[in-house]
Amino acid sequence: MLGLSQPDVSRLLRGDFREYSLERLLRLLTALGPDVDIVVRQSSSANGGRLRLAGGETR
Repeated sequence: MLGLSQPDVSRLLRGDFREYSLERLLRLLTALGPDVDIVVRQSSSANGGRLRLAGGETR
């Protein structure tokens, strides 16, 4: 389904993304079925931006 070997899937599940571009990671994610939304907005903090991942189940 993803075109990855079992060791590659295991590395991804452990959070080892170094060998993958953002584009490839997004393609892998969408191949599993969910929609992917990326939102960029102005930071409200003087210390810079932050990264937030949100997951939810659509019923």
